[in-house]
Amino acid sequence: MYPWSNFGRWVNIAAPGCAPSSWLVGIPAADFCGTSAAAPQVTSLAAVALALHPSLTPPSFAAALAASGAPLPDAGTAAGGVLDPARLLAALDAADRVRVLGR
Repeated sequence: MYPWSNFGRWVNIAAPGCAPSSWLVGIPAADFCGTSAAAPQVTSLAAVALALHPSLTPPSFAAALAASGAPLPDAGTAAGGVLDPARLLAALDAADRVRVLGR
Protein backbone atom coordinates (compact mmCIF):
# COMPACT_ATOMS: atom_id res chain seq x y z
CA MET A 1 0.00 0.00 0.00
CA TYR A 2 1.27 3.44 -0.85
CA PRO A 3 0.57 6.26 1.59
CA TRP A 4 -0.28 8.59 -1.31
CA SER A 5 -2.78 6.14 -2.79
CA ASN A 6 -6.49 5.68 -2.13
CA PHE A 7 -7.27 3.04 0.46
CA GLY A 8 -9.87 2.33 3.10
CA ARG A 9 -13.14 0.45 3.52
CA TRP A 10 -14.73 2.84 1.00
CA VAL A 11 -12.47 1.44 -1.79
CA ASN A 12 -14.33 -1.38 -3.54
CA ILE A 13 -11.32 -3.31 -4.83
CA ALA A 14 -7.57 -2.85 -4.77
CA ALA A 15 -5.42 -3.38 -7.84
CA PRO A 16 -1.64 -3.56 -8.03
CA GLY A 17 -0.46 0.01 -8.41
CA CYS A 18 3.08 -0.36 -9.72
CA ALA A 19 4.42 -1.92 -12.87
CA PRO A 20 7.80 -1.79 -14.58
CA SER A 21 7.74 0.89 -17.21
CA SER A 22 10.26 -0.47 -19.65
CA TRP A 23 7.91 0.76 -22.37
CA LEU A 24 8.69 4.37 -21.43
CA VAL A 25 11.42 5.39 -23.81
CA GLY A 26 14.56 6.68 -22.15
CA ILE A 27 13.62 5.69 -18.60
CA PRO A 28 15.33 2.37 -17.84
CA ALA A 29 13.64 0.11 -15.28
CA ALA A 30 11.56 2.89 -13.73
CA ASP A 31 8.35 2.04 -11.92
CA PHE A 32 5.03 3.33 -13.17
CA CYS A 33 2.90 3.75 -10.03
CA GLY A 34 -0.52 5.04 -9.05
CA THR A 35 -4.08 4.76 -10.24
CA SER A 36 -2.78 5.20 -13.78
CA ALA A 37 -1.12 1.78 -13.41
CA ALA A 38 -3.98 0.11 -11.50
CA ALA A 39 -6.97 1.25 -13.57
CA PRO A 40 -5.86 -0.48 -16.79
CA GLN A 41 -5.73 -3.79 -14.95
CA VAL A 42 -9.37 -3.50 -13.89
CA THR A 43 -10.38 -2.22 -17.32
CA SER A 44 -8.68 -5.07 -19.16
CA LEU A 45 -10.29 -7.59 -16.83
CA ALA A 46 -13.68 -6.00 -17.57
CA ALA A 47 -13.00 -6.42 -21.30
CA VAL A 48 -12.11 -10.11 -20.85
CA ALA A 49 -15.17 -10.68 -18.66
CA LEU A 50 -17.44 -9.00 -21.21
CA ALA A 51 -15.92 -11.00 -24.08
CA LEU A 52 -16.62 -14.24 -22.19
CA HIS A 53 -20.01 -13.11 -20.87
CA PRO A 54 -21.58 -10.75 -23.47
CA SER A 55 -24.75 -10.21 -21.43
CA LEU A 56 -22.76 -8.97 -18.43
CA THR A 57 -24.08 -5.66 -17.12
CA PRO A 58 -21.97 -3.01 -15.37
CA PRO A 59 -23.72 -3.60 -12.01
CA SER A 60 -23.21 -7.36 -12.33
CA PHE A 61 -19.54 -6.88 -13.14
CA ALA A 62 -19.06 -4.50 -10.21
CA ALA A 63 -20.78 -6.90 -7.81
CA ALA A 64 -18.76 -9.89 -9.04
CA LEU A 65 -15.55 -7.87 -8.89
CA ALA A 66 -16.16 -6.81 -5.29
CA ALA A 67 -17.20 -10.32 -4.23
CA SER A 68 -14.25 -12.11 -5.85
CA GLY A 69 -11.30 -10.13 -4.52
CA ALA A 70 -8.55 -12.01 -2.72
CA PRO A 71 -8.23 -11.12 0.95
CA LEU A 72 -5.60 -8.58 1.94
CA PRO A 73 -3.48 -8.78 5.10
CA ASP A 74 -5.10 -5.52 6.23
CA ALA A 75 -8.85 -5.75 5.60
CA GLY A 76 -9.06 -1.96 5.96
CA THR A 77 -7.18 -1.42 2.68
CA ALA A 78 -10.15 -2.19 0.41
CA ALA A 79 -13.60 -3.58 1.14
CA GLY A 80 -13.40 -6.22 -1.61
CA GLY A 81 -9.76 -7.21 -1.24
CA VAL A 82 -7.32 -7.21 -4.13
CA LEU A 83 -8.16 -7.87 -7.77
CA ASP A 84 -8.09 -11.61 -8.51
CA PRO A 85 -8.84 -12.32 -12.19
CA ALA A 86 -9.18 -16.10 -11.77
CA ARG A 87 -11.65 -15.77 -8.91
CA LEU A 88 -13.67 -13.17 -10.81
CA LEU A 89 -13.95 -15.28 -13.96
CA ALA A 90 -14.84 -18.36 -11.90
CA ALA A 91 -17.56 -16.38 -10.11
CA LEU A 92 -18.98 -15.17 -13.43
CA ASP A 93 -18.94 -18.73 -14.82
CA ALA A 94 -20.80 -19.95 -11.71
CA ALA A 95 -23.36 -17.13 -12.02
CA ASP A 96 -23.96 -18.06 -15.68
CA ARG A 97 -24.49 -21.70 -14.75
CA VAL A 98 -27.03 -20.69 -12.10
CA ARG A 99 -28.91 -18.51 -14.63
CA VAL A 100 -28.95 -21.30 -17.22
CA LEU A 101 -30.25 -23.80 -14.66
CA GLY A 102 -32.88 -21.30 -13.49
CA ARG A 103 -31.78 -21.28 -9.86
